[in-house]
Amino acid sequence: MKVLKSNMSGKLEGLAGINTSPLVNPFCEKMAKNLDLVCSKCYSRAMLKSVRKNAAPAMARNTELLSGSILEEKDLPKYTDKWKYGRFNAHGELVNLTHAINLLNIAKKNPHMIWGFWTKRPALVQEAIAKVGKPENVMLIYSSPCLNVEAPLPSGFDRTFTVYSKEEAKTVNINCGGKKCATCLLCYTPGNGVTSIKEKVK
Repeated sequence: MKVLKSNMSGKLEGLAGINTSPLVNPFCEKMAKNLDLVCSKCYSRAMLKSVRKNAAPAMARNTELLSGSILEEKDLPKYTDKWKYGRFNAHGELVNLTHAINLLNIAKKNPHMIWGFWTKRPALVQEAIAKVGKPENVMLIYSSPCLNVEAPLPSGFDRTFTVYSKEEAKTVNINCGGKKCATCLLCYTPGNGVTSIKEKVK
């Protein structure tokens, strides 16, 4: 089996994507049941049960492949120079340390691209970095677990990403939304001084 390259659409059109399925990830299952967490409003779970239902089996295979063993360099996806930006975990979340290492190694294999690496499991990423290092082309983004609460920035991470309810969004500076990611690039630009990304709930 080969790692599936996702064709991103909507807001993420123009980005490369490596995704997995939250429907087969025990961490996602547990988080989605907690109504205090933003995971209870997960757009990915909703889409993979409805409009993106056909993609669910392929993303489940990606979950198994990326979390099952450390992949050899030849088995990691390679992108052409056409692609400048990519996103890890637009769908899904890290399963284990192996998964985190494989994603970092994909970034290493594609040094011409900037990769946005979203996760709610910073400890796994920090452990992976301790083993294989942090590629310079990776922007680590910690997804705040709770709606309306910006979490502290974990060590080694570049930004936090926090989702706000429609009411709370009126009281904060929402700087995500209204543009395609490939046009905005706020999350993907190194050294731009932005450490806090805020989005209104979909």
